[in-house]
Amino acid sequence: MKSDWKGTLLSSKANVKTAAEVLTKSSMRIVLVVDDADRLLGTVTDGDIRRAIVLGHDMESSVSDIMQEHPTTVEESGERRKVLQLMREKDLLHLPVVDPRGKVVGLEVMQDYVFGAPKANPVLLMAGGFGRRL
Repeated sequence: MKSDWKGTLLSSKANVKTAAEVLTKSSMRIVLVVDDADRLLGTVTDGDIRRAIVLGHDMESSVSDIMQEHPTTVEESGERRKVLQLMREKDLLHLPVVDPRGKVVGLEVMQDYVFGAPKANPVLLMAGGFGRRL
């Protein structure tokens, strides 16, 4: 799980404009709408915002009006293989990770599965000579 998922959390009292700002600041491409105890209430993506505007909502509308109220989630003990399979089956780029009480404890991102986590590979470059052939 990426460590910057906490930047995607947004109160259900926020408006669409704030959700758009969070999407802009975050590289995660999703907003997790939570209550005061960080329990997941829904999700918002840029597509949700576009659809809401087409339906007549404005940027001052409540984020609760446009969020997906029943997002697919996984529990924090979910196996990596099963998480990836679920993401493929449902064509999802993100899966909120919740504890048994529904509190958000992480976010699985398809990009992490495709590209993998960055690895700290030591590299040694050896060069010699006077550089006359350059």
